[in-house]
Amino acid sequence: MRLKLHVAVMLAVVVTAVFTIANLVPALASDHEDETTIQYVIPDLYDQKADVSDPNYFKVGNAMTECNQLGYDYGFKKNDPTFDNGSGIGDGMSIDYSFDGGNQGATLEWNSNLGIDAVILKASTKANVYKYDPEATEDAGLRTPVRVSKKGDKQYYGISHVTFCWDRELLVEKTAEVEFTREYFWGITKSVSPEGHDLFDGDSAESTWVIDVEKSGYEDRDFLVSGDITVSNPWTATANNVVVTDQLASAVVDCGTFSGQLATGDSVECGYVAQITNEALLPSVNIATATADGFQIQSATVAIAKGDPSIEVNAEVAVDDDSNDAGDRSGISGDDSWTYTETFTCAIDEGSHNNVVVVTGNAGVVLGSDQASVQVNCYTPSITKAAGDLAFVRTSDWTIDKSVSLETHDLFDGESADSIWQISVDETETDSDFVATGTITIYNPNPSQALAVTISDTGTSADGVELVASPAVGNTAGASSVVWTREDANSTVVGAILNNTASFNLFGIGYSNYANYSYSLGDATFVNPEVAVDDDSNDAGDRSGISGDDSWTYTETFTCAIDEGSHNNVAVVTGNAGVVLGNDQASVQVNCYTPSITKTLTSTDYTRTFDWDIAKTVSVSEHNLITGGVAGISEYEISVTKNGGTDSDYSAVGSIIITNPHPGAVLTATLIDTEAESLSTQSINVLPGGSQTIVWEANDPDASGNTASFSLFGTEYTSRVSYSYGAPTVLVNDSVAVSDSNSAFAGPKTTSSDAIWIYPVSFTCDSDEGENLNTASFSGDTDLGSASASVLVNCEDGSTGSGSGHDTAFMFGEVPYCDTTPRWGWTEQVDSGEKTYPIYAGAGQCDITKGPGIVGHVSVDGEQGQIIFQLDSGWVLSGIGELHVNVSDTPVTPNNNGGFSGNSYVIVNPGLNGGTYLHSDATGIVSLVGKWIIVHMAVVN
Repeated sequence: MRLKLHVAVMLAVVVTAVFTIANLVPALASDHEDETTIQYVIPDLYDQKADVSDPNYFKVGNAMTECNQLGYDYGFKKNDPTFDNGSGIGDGMSIDYSFDGGNQGATLEWNSNLGIDAVILKASTKANVYKYDPEATEDAGLRTPVRVSKKGDKQYYGISHVTFCWDRELLVEKTAEVEFTREYFWGITKSVSPEGHDLFDGDSAESTWVIDVEKSGYEDRDFLVSGDITVSNPWTATANNVVVTDQLASAVVDCGTFSGQLATGDSVECGYVAQITNEALLPSVNIATATADGFQIQSATVAIAKGDPSIEVNAEVAVDDDSNDAGDRSGISGDDSWTYTETFTCAIDEGSHNNVVVVTGNAGVVLGSDQASVQVNCYTPSITKAAGDLAFVRTSDWTIDKSVSLETHDLFDGESADSIWQISVDETETDSDFVATGTITIYNPNPSQALAVTISDTGTSADGVELVASPAVGNTAGASSVVWTREDANSTVVGAILNNTASFNLFGIGYSNYANYSYSLGDATFVNPEVAVDDDSNDAGDRSGISGDDSWTYTETFTCAIDEGSHNNVAVVTGNAGVVLGNDQASVQVNCYTPSITKTLTSTDYTRTFDWDIAKTVSVSEHNLITGGVAGISEYEISVTKNGGTDSDYSAVGSIIITNPHPGAVLTATLIDTEAESLSTQSINVLPGGSQTIVWEANDPDASGNTASFSLFGTEYTSRVSYSYGAPTVLVNDSVAVSDSNSAFAGPKTTSSDAIWIYPVSFTCDSDEGENLNTASFSGDTDLGSASASVLVNCEDGSTGSGSGHDTAFMFGEVPYCDTTPRWGWTEQVDSGEKTYPIYAGAGQCDITKGPGIVGHVSVDGEQGQIIFQLDSGWVLSGIGELHVNVSDTPVTPNNNGGFSGNSYVIVNPGLNGGTYLHSDATGIVSLVGKWIIVHMAVVN
């Protein structure tokens, strides 16, 4: 139930007042902490004294008057109900109710046989109205309105009367059942692989047929929704003109001979049927409604659940394959797929093979069909054989020889030397090789398969050769040929006719053909009557048109390091068509020696001297203390800072090494090194296979490297060493030792980087009154300086007070606040350990000579969060609540109203002359260390 806006505002004001007063009195219990509410709703608050135009105006009267103004037709009222717990009955309504507690603060518990819309609890001029939506038949924990006194006390108004309100509605119940038909859809496809065969006579091949059946979906239709609607009258009044309807547009409601009248306690049961053609029109719920004269409209809602179909069409199918029973299936209830294989042989199965498949459902109705075909083509291959050329050969055989003088050279890079090459050739002639040749060809008429066969041709090179003829193109058969060769003895008779037959077999069928041939002595061929010589390294060695023995020479120059290594030179003699008839080779070895120069760095050195700064400060430079009282604490801070260093005395030293790898020559050159201070040029002579070392030195702090070089046979040899000075090799004042004139520092302390030390010093009037100068000094490899700080201690004499009358008293502390504000007194920052402070009374403007003086002491244990107060004999607090404690994270300051500012202010109620304060938060007792405190009280002697 929703609170009206102005009521919610009024309740917020009341709650605010309660929480404001809660700072002075213990918090009140929750409004319902002892209630066992069954169906608790927030009540609307009505006011009998409100203006009549106010929506929360409440008019008192009989049950009908009070219920009608809330919008309900009927009611029952009971005056002084707490004195007469029991039952209320009216209009067929039976109500049991009872109160727990007396007249004020009593809670109402009730239950009823029919639904209640509202309960009114009237008290004083106000009323709590509990509204139920939907209607309720029981509840507990209902109260009258509450009032809060100026002191924050909460009380409930005594109850005047209770009123129950309701409307009349007929009781409606409903059921729903759904019947429908589900028709399934199917598809079928048939395919074959491969779809065609090109075969040779006698060959066979297989094709695989595939049948796929798909249950592609379904449609739900012809819905029939039916059920019962029961309407009853629980009220004492008769219901006339009762009308029962159903929400479904096509629904037919049948109540039999029902006249439309229901007496109290009577009921009628009606049946209904609704036809819905498709699922899109089927709602998720169905609602039945009952109306009658003088009754509120009432309805009942039931969910429409589709469930399983009543009738299924084509839930299973069968498949018939017209060409092969292997494709038939029945009782198929879901997606399915199967295959079978068929073999085709040439020439028996030549032609087209078509295949149809059909899927049928209920009563043999055809739901779909598909077909596929296989084409079988048959082909016959053939073979031919023909004779070709006859020949014999006259061959010239050749030999070649190559040699060189000075086969080895040892040279420096850039140096040269010569060698002489010599070539010789010789010729010999031979007659041989009587040979007959021809071709064998096979023909393939198959357009898709290659013809692969092995030729049988005894006595020729074609015997056992495999031929492959490509598939035919158009009307032209594919063909493949092989050259056959037959070698005959030199004694073969000229003009004699020879015969030769070629054949092959394919899929058990033989194919053959033959050729005739004879030799003629006029077919002789001369081989290599002239030759050419090719020298692979130098054109000066090449010759052509050589027809007999021959010899010649040429010279070649070698230079290092271009020609370093082995120079192998091959001379080749070639005859007809460049055929190689022979070769020979010789070699020259050129060894090149590269001298080297290496420059190294032995060391780099320089010195870095660091500068330092020192500073010393103190947290509190002045203390105002009492002789024999609490000590003052000051924290000294010493800081040292390491500044950038100054670098000097740079030096780089290293070696130059010249190496001669030549096994027989001395290396003579001039060394150049203009960057090194220790040398510029120098003559060098390095023995074969030896080396020479020279030391260099440079002192340039900006140099990044150093280069040395020499030249030999036009080649320059250099070496450079790169370097940087990196970290210094000598450090001056890299670390320092810090000392302090105060023994509390516990020095000296050593550091090699920036550092800060903080240490506390306690000052008392007994030994430290006056100026206290403190000096810190530090030194490294040299004395670096010092820094000082001073603390002034001022002392006053304190005495124990006596006197009479009322006085303001403060705990004595480090910081006074008396000059610019209307308050006087002291504040103190709490540190670790236990401390005791005097309490001064009547010391106006922080003048401890005024008033009676010391009247007690305060002991502070910061780590335990504890403050203990003790007044001297004869002194007591002026009254309860006359002792105050301020606790703050920052120094507490007085305000212009004569009070103090801070983030925690506590009124303490100890005994009259002493007690304890414990500092706490939600987690328990917490430390006071680091907090600023003020202790203030009013005392009397």
